[in-house]
Amino acid sequence: MNVKTCVAALIALTPLMGFAETSRYNYVEANYLQGDIDTGPEDVDFDGFALRGSYQFYEDFFVTGDYRDMEMDEDLDSVDVNGEKAYLGLGFIFGENDKGSFFGQVRYIDVNLDVSANGLEGEDDDSGYGLEAGFKMYPSYRSEITIAARYEDVMEDSETFGYAEFVFDFIEDLGGVASVEYGSDMTTVGLGVRYSF
Repeated sequence: MNVKTCVAALIALTPLMGFAETSRYNYVEANYLQGDIDTGPEDVDFDGFALRGSYQFYEDFFVTGDYRDMEMDEDLDSVDVNGEKAYLGLGFIFGENDKGSFFGQVRYIDVNLDVSANGLEGEDDDSGYGLEAGFKMYPSYRSEITIAARYEDVMEDSETFGYAEFVFDFIEDLGGVASVEYGSDMTTVGLGVRYSF
């Protein structure tokens, strides 16, 4: 069973494993993503979607799954790139109260790139790991703000990202999500919906 299958299973099953009381770490969500990569002479735009899930267990532990499918918006010198990226994470909540929480997690990363150029096609697969540390703030029972730092080592390269996310519940357990992930060469913005349980 590969990591993409594990991520899909986690996202599908997490709503069935909820606590009696809603946890800030129990959710599934779907996002539309858009961003750009700095390639030197010009930026390359891309868009796609992400499916994410998280489940808290044993009080302070949680698991996460994140699957992303991205595609370049336009050809770059007759080159077209499609990419898939999947994460499986295990995290720990170091402290939590009604105002917020501090957390960290380690993530396994699986990447698949499909490249076509001048009628030729190729594929590149790799796996690596990631680390994340951050905190969630709870301004109200209907809203949540997450600020985190992320490190990834994959595709023979390492990168540090900043991450910010805002969640607001329209109705009980269903809300909107806005996020931005920014690194030295890549920025990704997301808009989506989240179901908490």
